[in-house]
Amino acid sequence: MEALAVIIPIAIVAGTIFVIMKVARQAIEQYGFGMIRNWTFALVLLSLLSGFAGWVASFDSQAQASFLIFVAVWLGLGGWAAYINVQRSTPKFGVMFTVLQYVAAIGVIAPIILFFTHRRSMNVMRNMG
Repeated sequence: MEALAVIIPIAIVAGTIFVIMKVARQAIEQYGFGMIRNWTFALVLLSLLSGFAGWVASFDSQAQASFLIFVAVWLGLGGWAAYINVQRSTPKFGVMFTVLQYVAAIGVIAPIILFFTHRRSMNVMRNMG
């Protein structure tokens, strides 16, 4: 049972990477644009960052207006990226491509955040002694 707790997440991550690579290759070959080296990926990154900022602002009862602004920016940038991807390709492929860009962006942002928080905590621990 414990082996499944390790194997299943590894299989999910490997499958996700395989799907992203396949769709990215199809986008380059069929439609002429890439997954990461694309300015819609920058829109997706900004959308995720504003969504994260809105999530953080939701914990403060005084910042309800900020929360709504961040959510509007999050949805607006995500919708704009999806619209551009749909314009460049078919509607089905464009929406799927945008969702996979979000998955890839989370795969890029999460390790960066973990790296910097781990590094910062190690600096704090070193200064405590």
